[in-house]
Amino acid sequence: MMTEYNPQHGHRDYQQHDQREQQHDHRDQRQYDQPDPREQQQQQQQPRLTGLERGRSIKLMRNGDSFFSGRSFVINQRKYPMLEVFLDDASQALKANFGAVRCIYTPRNGTRLHDISELEDHRTYVAGGGEKFKRLQ
Repeated sequence: MMTEYNPQHGHRDYQQHDQREQQHDHRDQRQYDQPDPREQQQQQQQPRLTGLERGRSIKLMRNGDSFFSGRSFVINQRKYPMLEVFLDDASQALKANFGAVRCIYTPRNGTRLHDISELEDHRTYVAGGGEKFKRLQ
């Protein structure tokens, strides 16, 4: 025996289910509208990082090596707090034939830099060891 299809069959059950679902959604929404007190405490305890220094991009050449295309570095206060830390990293990256990088020069005049803050963004510098500055040609 076949029963006929009745589109209204079980319709009341679906309506009740939809109503319960809408009530549940409203409860969840009210819960998310109110700020979480734990998040407020964490936000108050964490200091705001407002004065972040933007990284400076430089290119470093080897002293007297005009065939070397240079190595790019991004300098920021957190990674390189002092010039000596940067010199150590530059020594490993450049693999220069003169050994460790001990000083940084400006490429035109050969002025020696003494502080990491003297490095300017988008500039090229020359890395030297114990030898005298040699101009790039």
